[in-house]
Amino acid sequence: MKPPTVSIRMIWPFARLMADYQPELRILRAAGVRSADLADPDVRIAEPVAMELLRTSLAKTGDPALGLHAGERVEPGDFGVMEYAARSCTNLRQALECCSRYMRLLDEGTSATTVEEGEVASWQLQPAGVEREPAANDFSVVAAMLIGYRLIGLRASPLEVHFVHRAPTDAGEYVRMFGCPVQLGRPANAIVMPRAAFDLPVVGANSDLLAAFELEAGRQLARLRAPRSVVALVQGVVVEQLKTGGATMPEAAKRLHMSVATLRRRLDAEGTSHREIVDNVRRALALEHLRSSSIAVSEVAFLLGFSSVQAFSRAFRRWTNRSPAEYRATATATPD
Repeated sequence: MKPPTVSIRMIWPFARLMADYQPELRILRAAGVRSADLADPDVRIAEPVAMELLRTSLAKTGDPALGLHAGERVEPGDFGVMEYAARSCTNLRQALECCSRYMRLLDEGTSATTVEEGEVASWQLQPAGVEREPAANDFSVVAAMLIGYRLIGLRASPLEVHFVHRAPTDAGEYVRMFGCPVQLGRPANAIVMPRAAFDLPVVGANSDLLAAFELEAGRQLARLRAPRSVVALVQGVVVEQLKTGGATMPEAAKRLHMSVATLRRRLDAEGTSHREIVDNVRRALALEHLRSSSIAVSEVAFLLGFSSVQAFSRAFRRWTNRSPAEYRATATATPD
């Protein structure tokens, strides 16, 4: 089963914090995402890649509260049609329910729901999929809280904030950010508020536009749920396999929950083969590594799963009629 994906929109607030985003861009390129794709709101990345980006940024900045600070950098419009639909709703309850319906557009691995019990209400964000960094939970809650403030046009401390992680990333920043008790080790990330807050009107709501935004959100959700081609699925598996060793067809079939014979038959129906996909992925990554980084040719060969530098050089000459060193020497250093 393919891992859940995250919209590139979720990466933008983190990138805004960075004076140097090159290490993260290298991770994206290795995952098949070009530098220019960072600005394309339709691009999605696998959740494990998103967590790798976050861990790299945490290590680079040494900021345990990075998720909180990125949440503060969310700008109006960052979350696209889901956000525009929410802004068109009548009150906060309707807006949060709207966000819950379309949360998958931002993060397939998070489900959202509104809960009302007595005089208390909450918006709960339940992460699933791969194990997440606590900073990812921090970001989700702060971003949700900031959007809520913008919807109703005022800031008010929640009654409580809940996190699924068991230790604070930065206790002092929790106090500054939330101004309320923070409970850790809870079943879901959540913002808890008086139930009456759900009835607060959305500033500038235009219910006439809601149907149009919801129609577009529904279309995007349908495209997201549509099955990807087997070629695209195998390409994603090959990129991940090359990080840890050679890319084999039996392992690809296992990850895609099908037999080798079935995978071969479906690839043949799409006009290609596993060997051809591996070759194309290796070629694309080789060109990217040699053009955009200074790592040694021997390391590129290792990263792409070749048995030796000589084997990599033979393949590279077959692809380009040049050696890796010749290509690096003449490649034009221009953005993707």
